[in-house]
Amino acid sequence: MWPSLIRFPGYDVVDKFGESAEISKDETEPIWDMGGAYTFTTTAQEFHISSSEDTDTQEIEVQGLDENFAAQTVTQALAGNTETVIGNSSVLWMRVFRAKNIGSVDLAGDCYIYEDDDVTAGVPQTQTKIRAKVSAGQNQTLMAIYTIPAGKQGWLRAWSASIHPVATPGSREADIRLYVRPFGQVFHVKRTRGVSNPGSSLFDADISIPSPGISPISEKSDIKMEAHVIGKAGHVSGGFQLEMINMISP
Repeated sequence: MWPSLIRFPGYDVVDKFGESAEISKDETEPIWDMGGAYTFTTTAQEFHISSSEDTDTQEIEVQGLDENFAAQTVTQALAGNTETVIGNSSVLWMRVFRAKNIGSVDLAGDCYIYEDDDVTAGVPQTQTKIRAKVSAGQNQTLMAIYTIPAGKQGWLRAWSASIHPVATPGSREADIRLYVRPFGQVFHVKRTRGVSNPGSSLFDADISIPSPGISPISEKSDIKMEAHVIGKAGHVSGGFQLEMINMISP
């Protein structure tokens, strides 16, 4: 029986969605707004935040997991280009999977969340240390990446993706893949789908019954969507929805 048929304490819904503004021909990348490869933190540590625009002082709500993989949410005010610890030195992170501007003014610059790094005009200089980005004008992260909190199980209910041209017209295609990495293991591909433009540039698939090949997704498992683009560079969007319940012991 799907957990959605039973409402009880500990039930929740997670909707993750992201986009990559441009994935080059023959490249494979996770679907997130920073673009390029995504690196998961391996040792809990302080995370930092800054903006590429020195006038940005908005409060940013950061959602992720602490050193024990428990869910945590911290609000931190930007200090423009200045690298600022999120929370304080006692707040440690293993994951960040969403951040949003909760102030009353739009971000003028791009906001970055990252492991401690050299920063130039608010921009961290090491791609592999960046964990999330809030692009100017968006006010929220766009990343099809998530980690199941400790004590929870995730049940995949739907996933979707689309592709469209970046600049020049012409055929482009993408193989879309959904991966799950159980804690302490490697990433396993769980779903694949193709999209093309022109053609079937969008798919949106509901999962009406639980699939033993993917659900339930155990605690501390990492989930990501990737796109391999063929033909010409493409703008790829994608996301997935999970039903979350407290972990059920045998």
